[in-house]
Amino acid sequence: MATKFEPLLAAVFTSVTKRTLFSALGCLLLAGCVAQVPPVATPARLPAPAQTLAAAPTSAPEVSPTPTPDPATPAPAPPPPAAYTVTFAGLPAGSYPVHVHSICDGGQSFHIATVQSLQVDSGGYGSIQLASGYFGNSWCLIVYTNRSLTRVLSTRRI
Repeated sequence: MATKFEPLLAAVFTSVTKRTLFSALGCLLLAGCVAQVPPVATPARLPAPAQTLAAAPTSAPEVSPTPTPDPATPAPAPPPPAAYTVTFAGLPAGSYPVHVHSICDGGQSFHIATVQSLQVDSGGYGSIQLASGYFGNSWCLIVYTNRSLTRVLSTRRI
């Protein structure tokens, strides 16, 4: 029985290759149709049912279009950004060291990391980029007034 793909297959494959291809395809279809169900325990007085195999299809399978996604399945959420901007306002102009601490009191025993310096403009505003991994842990950004870290200028819970 000729299919709409026969001219293409004839041009690409020899008759031996086509027979091999269709035989392999038929075997795959047959293997996919056979149910792999574990045997059910039956009482001793009933004979076990005979197993039957499904007949192999007699025609070539039709090519189906690409399946469309199930509308009930929501799209995956986009990944979180790699960094967030943390903004400070009302500070004196200058450059200030910024650290991440586990407690917002500025004590050095709670130090986690040193991050970039905060540059505050003449209007009192400054911001830094902070990696997203620092957020969601109830940690704090500590802005110190000087490099000796003796006085806290500002804190911000992240």
